[in-house]
Amino acid sequence: MTNPSPASPNASKILVVDDNDAMVNLLSEFLEEAGYKVITARDGKEAIDQVTRENPDLILLDAVMPAMTGYEVTEKLKSENHTRLIPIIMLTGLSDFNDKLKGIELGVDDFIMKPFNRLELLTRVKSLIRVKQFTDELENAETVIFSLALAVEAKDSYTEGHCNRLSYYGAKLAERIGLNEEQIKAVRRGGILHDIGKIAINDTILLKPGPLTKEEFDIMKQHTLIGER
Repeated sequence: MTNPSPASPNASKILVVDDNDAMVNLLSEFLEEAGYKVITARDGKEAIDQVTRENPDLILLDAVMPAMTGYEVTEKLKSENHTRLIPIIMLTGLSDFNDKLKGIELGVDDFIMKPFNRLELLTRVKSLIRVKQFTDELENAETVIFSLALAVEAKDSYTEGHCNRLSYYGAKLAERIGLNEEQIKAVRRGGILHDIGKIAINDTILLKPGPLTKEEFDIMKQHTLIGER
């Protein structure tokens, strides 16, 4: 048996969760040979602790474990904002359709039947990690945009705090009228970003202490169109 090559510092991190030591060792060796960094857990509680500590890029999770099942682990992780986007592949020997349906409803991203095919497992791992990387890039880009929007707002003492207030009350109103979670999230984001077009407005106009001229006001009004673009 050859020793697996050490993962590169930028290798994706996979959490393997199974109460069977032989399965954990088999998966760990296989994934390390494929270039991934592997961390392990033998039960559900340890899995949640590892997720909190290590922030893995993907979780391979056994469905049936004592004390805390894979379904319960999934429900816990998918209910938390900081862990809900981590993809989960459930490893199961259960072929019943209702078991799979239960996992899907809780947020499982994919299933692999035991005994697994190595090529199939690796293909699904690669695919879900690509999705996770893309999601992370979007999250990072969104954070930068929000920071820019708040930085623009902070330059103007007259409107400071306005975006946060609009975001907060807009979300409350959206909840009150019965919008779904994604729609409420969009309203909340819109409140933060609605003035981001001001980043293109010259400070001599944006921060002018006195009344704006007609020409200056026409330029100021363009910030909504700039923000849309």
